[in-house]
Amino acid sequence: MTFSSSRVLLKVSQVPDWERRAIRLSLGLVFFTTLGLTLWAVPEQYREEWGDEVVQSCNWAGATCAVVAASPLIGKVAQLSYERTLGTLTGGMLGFLVYDYGIMLLPDGWDQVFMVACAALVGFVSCWLSNRYKLDASMRLFVITFLIVTFGAHSKDSKSALGVALLRTGGIVCGVLLFMGLTIIVLPKSATIESLRELKNGLKLLTELNTLVWTSKLEAAEQLKQAAAKARAEEAAAAAAAAAAAAPSAAAAAAAEGWEKIMEQYEIKCEAVLTSVYQSMFKVKEHIALADSEVYLHHAWGHYVFIPLFFNRAFINWLLPRRWRLPTALLEELATSVRVMARLLWTVHLDYSQGFDEVLSALPPGSNMGDLLLQLGQGMSAALGVLVEAFPNKNSILIDNFKQLDDLVDRILDISEASHAQLIQDLAANRPPVRPTRWYSFQFLLDELIQEMDNLYCLVQKVLSSLPHGL
Repeated sequence: MTFSSSRVLLKVSQVPDWERRAIRLSLGLVFFTTLGLTLWAVPEQYREEWGDEVVQSCNWAGATCAVVAASPLIGKVAQLSYERTLGTLTGGMLGFLVYDYGIMLLPDGWDQVFMVACAALVGFVSCWLSNRYKLDASMRLFVITFLIVTFGAHSKDSKSALGVALLRTGGIVCGVLLFMGLTIIVLPKSATIESLRELKNGLKLLTELNTLVWTSKLEAAEQLKQAAAKARAEEAAAAAAAAAAAAPSAAAAAAAEGWEKIMEQYEIKCEAVLTSVYQSMFKVKEHIALADSEVYLHHAWGHYVFIPLFFNRAFINWLLPRRWRLPTALLEELATSVRVMARLLWTVHLDYSQGFDEVLSALPPGSNMGDLLLQLGQGMSAALGVLVEAFPNKNSILIDNFKQLDDLVDRILDISEASHAQLIQDLAANRPPVRPTRWYSFQFLLDELIQEMDNLYCLVQKVLSSLPHGL
């Protein structure tokens, strides 16, 4: 059996999110609990004095791993780590300054009053900063760390506030750094890659929706035809002469009822696929926001290396110049285009599936608009399939199916232009339109759908050209 790197990477990508988080968290807890129990990293001469503090720091580091493990995505872990580190460092630094320097400026007996007043002020300021800058997690850790450092040092006079601050904040920072490393090494999952995968999934769902919209009537008619043939065979074999006389009316009622049931099933399918398209595009939006907290390094053998953006973006751009970044604006435009296409297809479905045969029969003979519309649906499915196949791993899109689609579109547009001209003549002559009014609204809808399909093709091509080779 030969080794296949693509097969291994596929299995890795299919690992459930909870298993990724569980493995990383277990490794982090094993490290810090072992360190807290054995104190192997603490020199023997300091174990008696600082052993308890190191154990508490290891406990805080383990708790930090549990908090940061809320998401398997590198970008989300980077956000949580940054917020937790920001709150911890600022709270620890302020607690150290208040206890070691603030109290020195006060007369004897005022130290406890000053500490209580500072705690109240810190609580108020943290709520204001949380509301102003949307730093809820950071401000919670800011308050907690301030109280631990300030009042912890006060209750243990033999230990300095600086030592308490370093151990408490150091434990949390070490927990953050270790878990970020585990996120990169152990079954990594990038929000950048997930945004592209969700877009590909959205294109697949769009193809499925397009197929349902244009073929639902044909499939429903075929199912109804088979059901009617089966019912007639059973009636012919078992019905008596009197029952046979009443069969036509019963068969007509059964056919009408069967048609309604079948179309209702297709309606439910279309609604489910439309909902899935919107949900997929909402996930894309979430992943794009998280992708801004990731830094792309390189790829090899189909594996893409991302690291959390723990520092300022400008600093990373200086440290790693010309690093590729996700084209967020293009992806947002593409996600919007997919949603617009889904909405237009749903509108076409509502119009096309309900009594549209009468509209088609009222068109001039020889236009074959019904066949053209079915061919248009098949051509759009083939073109969307090409987009799905190309995105996001190929550098270009095969245009053969799009050429066939263009030919169909040209024929439909010729009929549409003739319809526009006829409508203008009818209105100018103050006579009713020759074609049904509903046809004109459907015709405008088709024009929008075709334009959006062209826009979707252009956006996919732009995104493919902006991705790094092999991504």
